[in-house]
Amino acid sequence: TIADGRAGAGAVASLAGLPAWPLENPGAPRGASNVWALAPQRTDTGGAFLVNDPHLRFQAPIMWYLTRIEGPALEVSGATVPGVPFHLLGHNATIAWGLTSTQSDVTDLFVEKLADDDPAKYMTPQGAKDFDVREETIRVKGGRSVKLTVRATRHGPVISDLCGRMQPIIGDGYVVSLAATYLQPGDMSTAAFHEINVAKDWVGFNRAASHLQAPQQNFAYADTLGAIGFLTAGLLPKRLGGHGYVPTNGWTGETDWDGFVPFADLPKAYKPSAGFVVNANNRVSAPDDRLFLGFDWAPPYRARRIRQMIDAEASQNSTGQARMLRDARSLMAADLLGPMLAAPPPDGALAKKAHAMLSKWDYEMSRKRPEPLIFMAWLAALNRALYEDELGELTDEFLAARPLLVKSILTRRTEWCDDVRTADNKETCAEILARSLQTAVDGLATRYGATPEAWQWGNAHRAVFRHPFFTHVPVLRYLADLEVVTDGGNSTVNRGAVRFADKSDPFAHVHGAGYRAIYDLKDLRRSRFIVATGQSGNPLSLNYRGLLSAWSDGRLLREDPPRRSADKREGYTLVPVAGKK
Repeated sequence: TIADGRAGAGAVASLAGLPAWPLENPGAPRGASNVWALAPQRTDTGGAFLVNDPHLRFQAPIMWYLTRIEGPALEVSGATVPGVPFHLLGHNATIAWGLTSTQSDVTDLFVEKLADDDPAKYMTPQGAKDFDVREETIRVKGGRSVKLTVRATRHGPVISDLCGRMQPIIGDGYVVSLAATYLQPGDMSTAAFHEINVAKDWVGFNRAASHLQAPQQNFAYADTLGAIGFLTAGLLPKRLGGHGYVPTNGWTGETDWDGFVPFADLPKAYKPSAGFVVNANNRVSAPDDRLFLGFDWAPPYRARRIRQMIDAEASQNSTGQARMLRDARSLMAADLLGPMLAAPPPDGALAKKAHAMLSKWDYEMSRKRPEPLIFMAWLAALNRALYEDELGELTDEFLAARPLLVKSILTRRTEWCDDVRTADNKETCAEILARSLQTAVDGLATRYGATPEAWQWGNAHRAVFRHPFFTHVPVLRYLADLEVVTDGGNSTVNRGAVRFADKSDPFAHVHGAGYRAIYDLKDLRRSRFIVATGQSGNPLSLNYRGLLSAWSDGRLLREDPPRRSADKREGYTLVPVAGKK
């Protein structure tokens, strides 16, 4: 019921045409998640399972906080964020829910033309119109307040007033405004999550989700009666023209928003015949669907791997769900190594050894193996070699794994292998592959020694949790910042995303599952949870880092029922789950 998704590799050709547009780390890992639900016919308990692990940038302490809330008509367990008065993820007495990002396009930039005779007005299809203007005062502790004039058009706030880098691009007589679903009036998103917390069934869950405005999200659902479901919620603009992929002329009206797609028309599945739903930020609508959500789907590797593991066993149990969350097999590596290894290695003994090791690798991104390190170093060097000649100084802004682009270039768009800086020579993909492999192994040998068998992915792949304040204080950073060795990679279910553009630490694990949960709808007391760092924000507390090792090893915790006491003070205790990891 959930469609595969492939990014349009041809779209990369447009990158060279945006040399001066202000960009903010488009190559950095972004929000991603896994979620799946299994119907009773797929489990050994006779009830449903729902599994979720949202992926975000790491920090210490982690954003998520495990908690349980009980009241006269409320019983909710799972994850919240300190300061939020309800659970964002979790289960109540009858339902469980999980989230992934839909990756939909819900923001557009409009280039607005100023009126020739009055720069205080901008042009619309109906003629010149006054800007909406308001004054904002930002109070600064210990200093003078800052006054800010905010202009807005019919599309939204004028952001070029705040970003001076835009003006030389658009030229005099123009400004840029932002249209975004999260700026629309009447936002009921907070109420939506509160209603989800108290929903009792699929009908109530749908009613609550219909009130979500932004950001657009995918929800997986399961209940104690055995039903499972999936839906996409949040505002999605209906465009009169175009897809919002690049800035468009605001004065013509040709690409204006014409309201929003009704909630009933968004992707949805209930009690699917396959007995499961899966999403890992892959496409949620068929490629030929009239409903346009966006282009920015995650590569389909995580979703495919989850489906593989679900289909591998006729009857799934809770232990199997935990094993799936820990899974570090990279279908990205399996997909790319065929065309990468097809080219002969360079003459150096070290490169030939690395090439041979990768040809026998089982694609497990294990912290103790050398092959993941060799593969990722080669992929980083290959990405740089493929488009650095076109992008120049912008390369680090776009540098990422980009597996679908790499495969497309190596198998179909081979002209991209040519280095345009060498006018007298036309490089082949085989030459670029050999050169980038040599670059990769030379760098690894310099850092880890000249024996590839002794290299380990864990030498370079450490989850790094930096404190937002103390990391900048020389002594305190050693107390507040946390690190732990991890498995996984950019496209494994156990996601260990890295940032190639970080020259000092390109394989550090900077983005992944800060929260993991398995909800057992047959007996919710058997549900299991973990967060990445601990339950305290105080670096001096043992609970600041108390869950880090268990999280790294893929272990989960269950709630210990409260002990009743005479003074009625009660609490839940998180305890390790007996048995294997």
